Amino acid sequence: MTLSEETRPYDPYRKERVDPGEEIVISGMAGKFPESDDLQEFRENLMNKVDMITNDGRRWKL
Repeated sequence: MTLSEETRPYDPYRKERVDPGEEIVISGMAGKFPESDDLQEFRENLMNKVDMITNDGRRWKL
């Protein structure tokens, strides 16, 4: 690692070099999201600042 790499600010949009044939594709995503039936609803809740914290144990028994 060079000094310039160590001091360079983090850039989440910076593309690293990938060798041909080593590329990957993320083709889907799944999960359980609070107060949301799917990823789209979860995103909308986040964007609309919906409070999704609950204590009722509907998804996971504690």
